[in-house]
Amino acid sequence: MIISKLIYKYRKRILLNSMLLKTLNVYSNIFGYLKKYSIYKNMHKGDLLCINLGAGLQVNRNYINIDFNLPSLFSNKSERFIRKLYDILHSTGYSELYIPIRGIKVNKDKFVNLLKNNTFIFHNLLYGIPLENSIVDLYYSSHMLGFSFNKVKSINLLEEVFRTLKVNGVIRLSLVDGEYYWKDKLKPKATKAFSNDNCFTYSEIEYILIKIGFRYVKKYEYKRGSHKLLIELDDYSPEVDSQFGQRTMYIEAIK
Repeated sequence: MIISKLIYKYRKRILLNSMLLKTLNVYSNIFGYLKKYSIYKNMHKGDLLCINLGAGLQVNRNYINIDFNLPSLFSNKSERFIRKLYDILHSTGYSELYIPIRGIKVNKDKFVNLLKNNTFIFHNLLYGIPLENSIVDLYYSSHMLGFSFNKVKSINLLEEVFRTLKVNGVIRLSLVDGEYYWKDKLKPKATKAFSNDNCFTYSEIEYILIKIGFRYVKKYEYKRGSHKLLIELDDYSPEVDSQFGQRTMYIEAIK
């Protein structure tokens, strides 16, 4: 009898949290649409304006982290609210609780710390980047282009990156290497998201960046790059890649 009651309470809590999550998602979609033309100004955190696109929870204090997710939307709320948000997300298996290196789950204290000690902008990047022209020094984006965004949407976003970068500004892209999949087909552990329609090869992304207007494009190894701030967010080492049957390429482009 006691066990049955506990199971009933657990299921009831899961159902309630699922309903709350659906409500929060509806609210975020409406709010995101209403704010799609917003432009944020005076965003500098230091000498350089660094932007992390599609950040998830792989964030950095030196960056302003832009994403269209619930943690970004509610990052400015009280600690009590954020803890309750974590409970809702945790009980419903919310994927954003996993740092991009899959399998590393964020606990409640770390979740609170990440949201309270980093700067977030809640914005749907399908509507562009909510910043003025020629204002950003450094951009970082990990496994969003060619994954969350298909090729057409990725190109649109790269055009926005070019618009908002200063002259000599740099973007560092962490991308699934499409050539690795095209050559060897899908690996046993790879997901259907990594299809030929989504993944870029190096030659393909180099051509696109040059065509957009970037004057210099170069491929780097993991944790190697032109600026120390650009490699801080590198998250897919060769060892991690091997666990998931993929290969990551790190590419920098200069405006």
